[in-house]
Amino acid sequence: MNYWSTVYRSAVIVAVVIVTITTIRLFVPKIQQYRESYRKRAECQEENRRIAEEAKQFRNKQERFSSDPAFVETTAREMGMIKPNEVKFKSTNDESTAETRQE
Repeated sequence: MNYWSTVYRSAVIVAVVIVTITTIRLFVPKIQQYRESYRKRAECQEENRRIAEEAKQFRNKQERFSSDPAFVETTAREMGMIKPNEVKFKSTNDESTAETRQE
């Protein structure tokens, strides 16, 4: 009987090892897939947060454009626009031009 109980125990151990290995081989790719999808989800949430912040800034600018004439004028001037009766002067700080004028 001792021989058969050793065979039986060995068979049980082999079966447990096979089941364990099979389970690990089945679930490891799923765990990696879950981690990858979780990482992508976190990236998407960060991008959504950034886009929402940009949208908020654009809404604020839009509101200021409709209610603040000074902001409209400042923005237009930053873009290089001038009023109809104004003259725009362009200055350069080129060193070669400054040396020529000094001589």
